[in-house]
Amino acid sequence: MPDGGDRHTSFSEGGQVDRVGDAAEMISVDALVKTYPPRPRASGTPAVNDVSFTVKQGEFYTLLGPSGCGKTTTLRCLAGLEKPDKGTIRLNGTAGAS
Repeated sequence: MPDGGDRHTSFSEGGQVDRVGDAAEMISVDALVKTYPPRPRASGTPAVNDVSFTVKQGEFYTLLGPSGCGKTTTLRCLAGLEKPDKGTIRLNGTAGAS
């Protein structure tokens, strides 16, 4: 393989992807929660509630959903532009925010 690893991808009937080997986790998000502060006479606005996912080396991951579901807030937390209220973000195995 070009990356020198022993992980490879094969496709089974029906287009399912089978992964063989163990790829390094590049991004790991566990139980991410972000709530924006309350405004006068209103409670806080939950933007992200208990989001978890892992992206391994060589994989592509897409955040897909309707407007206002927390896609941008999740990415802002990954980039360090927002501080999560709860949860853990690991980039290349190193905890970034928790």
